[in-house]
Amino acid sequence: MPITILSDVQPDMEIAREEVFGPVLVILRYKSEAEAIALANGTKYGLSGAVWAGSPETATSFARNLKTGLSDV
Repeated sequence: MPITILSDVQPDMEIAREEVFGPVLVILRYKSEAEAIALANGTKYGLSGAVWAGSPETATSFARNLKTGLSDV
């Protein structure tokens, strides 16, 4: 199945806010780590997440601020 990559997506677009099945990659730009965390946490979906960073310390710090998983169930 071909992969769909969508760039220049804005946070208020439906594709950024709704759960999408496919192989689909949505790219959102951000200017700061705080903005990236807000974007990641700004959806009602978030069963899992992944972080890539320049160092393990940065990745761990960022990941600790993500709201993912089943903690509210």
